[in-house]
Amino acid sequence: MSIAFAVVALIGCTAAGCAFHPGVTTVGGGEFVITKQAVSRFSETGEMRKDSLVEASRFCSSKLKDLRIIGLKETQPPYSPGNYPHIELRFECDPSR
Repeated sequence: MSIAFAVVALIGCTAAGCAFHPGVTTVGGGEFVITKQAVSRFSETGEMRKDSLVEASRFCSSKLKDLRIIGLKETQPPYSPGNYPHIELRFECDPSR
């Protein structure tokens, strides 16, 4: 039963253009990264970018610090197998609050 649910959820998410990501990851030196990958080529990076910025801001706010963006990388169209929409946000939490 759980395998069938997982398959149905994956198909539904693929059709809706959901993105998968591991959340905030520490890369060292006080830097963090959020990566998001769409599961189909029919998604756009704009929504993933917005979600990543909100997630990073909340992460830093939870530490009572301000968000400072270090870099933002996005894949560019045309999207094809192996080049699905992808975003990588590098940031740090600035203690100057």
